[in-house]
Amino acid sequence: MDKKTPDKNAAATTISENIYRYLKDSIIKNIIKPNEKINEKEVATLFHSSKTPVREAIMKLSAVGFVESAPNKYAVVVPCTYKKFKELNEMMALLESHIFKLAIANIDEEAIRTIEEMTARMEKLCAVETINEYFDLNGRIHEIMYTAAENETASGLIRLVKDNHFRHMMFILESNHSLIGAHLKKSLKNHFKLNQALKTRNPALLTKVIKDHYSQYM
Repeated sequence: MDKKTPDKNAAATTISENIYRYLKDSIIKNIIKPNEKINEKEVATLFHSSKTPVREAIMKLSAVGFVESAPNKYAVVVPCTYKKFKELNEMMALLESHIFKLAIANIDEEAIRTIEEMTARMEKLCAVETINEYFDLNGRIHEIMYTAAENETASGLIRLVKDNHFRHMMFILESNHSLIGAHLKKSLKNHFKLNQALKTRNPALLTKVIKDHYSQYM
């Protein structure tokens, strides 16, 4: 059997993606805090890499609004603001309304059943202590819908916005723990309505679900 030579560019891309996910999750979880500098040397050491994939990851973070950087200067984490969250929320509502309308025409019965099963699991995780598990399932449901839309351009665009929207939402919820319980209950209620809209192939109900989902933040 012939052995293929490893693709060095592919390996570098994998390292860059891993660093990107690590930094993104660290920023969302507030491990790397607003206005904090991203130390390229420390991150490169952590991943046993050069600074090149670190800089590639930082460029991606800058593109989605997580950090600000300038040529030959270090990057810092962009603070969350309510104004920015409102802007991201409006964008998410517009994009998901379009993508979900495409998805409802294409999604198959197996995918709908998967969404229903995930929603049932979310009901058991609707608490402050299990918020991370709740939002993990929530994100997977949205990904199923994006895939079903069969529109790579729209789905790619919303993924860029979604991460920053989630970061701002978590910042607001973490700033006021008393909001978390009510937020999760409203979110879960909308997910059950989403199931109904999918089962009945009802675009009008789906549009209302999206509107209600994002209006709860405002």
